[in-house]
Amino acid sequence: MEHVVIQDPTQTFGDIGNLDVLCRCRATKHPPYGKVHAGDVIFIQVKGGPIVAKYTVSSAISIPYKNVDEIRELCKESPLFSATEYWRAQESRLYGTVVWLKNPELVLPQIIRNVAKGNANDWILLDTKESRQQWPGL
Repeated sequence: MEHVVIQDPTQTFGDIGNLDVLCRCRATKHPPYGKVHAGDVIFIQVKGGPIVAKYTVSSAISIPYKNVDEIRELCKESPLFSATEYWRAQESRLYGTVVWLKNPELVLPQIIRNVAKGNANDWILLDTKESRQQWPGL
């Protein structure tokens, strides 16, 4: 499966073109929870900007947690582990997904996609023909 992750550069810990891990925590089992697997392809779109990178998922885990340190520990080999403010913001959430990435590729030329205002979804599954058609150029 393919995914598009809209990544806010201020919430990216490491070089967006050479990330080792992504983490998403949510209050509900909203994607990517249970929806991303080894071998999947992830495109990174800079929030408000172009699609700049492509990765392959090496592994992924989705878990419920009661204490944010349970999910944070999974990221201990990544710069994300030390991002205190990020983890503080995840304390009230209940479900986390950690995705380990490999094979970074820059997307050249970068793909510009105009998104309707108010689209706050930061993890898009390209799991249907209709969803795939909304992302031309990938």
